[in-house]
Amino acid sequence: QITMPRHSKNNTAGSVFTYREKQKLTYGTQKQRLGKDSLKKFDACSICLSDIDTPVVCDQGHLFCKQCICESLLEQKSLLKAQYRAYRTQQKMLRDKKDREIANDLQQQVERFDNRESGVMVQNEVKIGKGLTTETLNSYWLPNFTPDETVEIIQKPRKQLICPAGSHEIIYNELVDVNLAKSEEKYFCPPCCKHLNNVTDPRILKTCGHTFCKSCVESFMTNEDDVTCFTCQAVCPIEEVIHVKSEGTGYASRGGDNLDAKKLTPAARV
Repeated sequence: QITMPRHSKNNTAGSVFTYREKQKLTYGTQKQRLGKDSLKKFDACSICLSDIDTPVVCDQGHLFCKQCICESLLEQKSLLKAQYRAYRTQQKMLRDKKDREIANDLQQQVERFDNRESGVMVQNEVKIGKGLTTETLNSYWLPNFTPDETVEIIQKPRKQLICPAGSHEIIYNELVDVNLAKSEEKYFCPPCCKHLNNVTDPRILKTCGHTFCKSCVESFMTNEDDVTCFTCQAVCPIEEVIHVKSEGTGYASRGGDNLDAKKLTPAARV
């Protein structure tokens, strides 16, 4: 009889699952750590996720292709216009309905007053809603006597455009054209010649659009409030230095991103 080695990968004689056997299961919570290929590069467009072409950046540091962000903002504008038209139409319908109810109440009050003055008694009147109606009226198909349909109230749409990569307001005229130094299909920092990536944590000066690594920007600070550009000598206030958003590296997360991916599936129960 051939016995299976104790440390064999295919050992099935144990009373509990081994780590390798658990990895082959198709049920239960599956966990996997994201690698470098699963994280967005800093020079990738936040919309199309491809290499940026004619890059622009918002105040919060999200990079976009100029064409991608234009198409996204135009689509948002058309959607907001359609929502506003639907909102105005519903508001007009609600105002007309309210006016009809007020007119009907006034008409019923006048009819009841005339009936009391003439001595005519109205039989079988019951109060339904705001007005009075008779049970003998069988014209239930008339619009004025049909039950009210529950209509979802449309909220007034916003006027601001929202950044596709975040939840903040974005204005097209405030987007900054980015100037990236490129060599051999790679972007680099002009002062130190390091390749710009998620590790170097790039910064963009809003006044001129030039991009540098974090350490170089800190060395350019002439005082606590201003940064002098290495390329064009433009002075940029420290609060206008844009931190480019990136998703960290394959070793460490950044900005609260979690590198552990989970897939929840039904667990087997014995």
